[in-house]
Amino acid sequence: STHPIRMRSCLIPLDTFRLAAAVCLGTQLIVGVLVADVASAAEHGQRHCVVKVIAEEDGQIVTGEERCSANYAEARAFASEAFGAAEASTNTVGVHFTGTNFSGSSITIVGTICSGGVWYPTGGWNNNIASSYHYCGSKPTIFYESSSCSGTSRAIYGSSSTLFTMNDRASCVRYG
Repeated sequence: STHPIRMRSCLIPLDTFRLAAAVCLGTQLIVGVLVADVASAAEHGQRHCVVKVIAEEDGQIVTGEERCSANYAEARAFASEAFGAAEASTNTVGVHFTGTNFSGSSITIVGTICSGGVWYPTGGWNNNIASSYHYCGSKPTIFYESSSCSGTSRAIYGSSSTLFTMNDRASCVRYG
């Protein structure tokens, strides 16, 4: 969808132009730089967060505080900065998105929990995951509808651009 900016009598679609120059009503010249990341993240309320697994207690992972940005690349940079570049790149367990096709807001889980750790999405992440990247090798990431990790579920290996019947229904995520 197009999310325009209205500048007096000009209507410039944000998702179309990176550099926009428009002449409106023959006399008004508007020149501006419009960056798609700013439009898609800030104006659409997206947030991209990173959390580090700091412990595993009774099979449930314990994460540190979310560190978020309006920009996905910046959030990944947070992971490298806060957790070390090697750990962030080799120990990313999963990246979960609120939209299908890896769109919308995201949360990146960094740690070493591909052996059965369970994450209970909280806040805006509970029942709000629609696509995901999985980095636990041959062990699946399983999304469950029930917070007890039972009932309707969907297992993924690699990546899944949609969780199909589990879209926006995951209350429990088991890694590996």
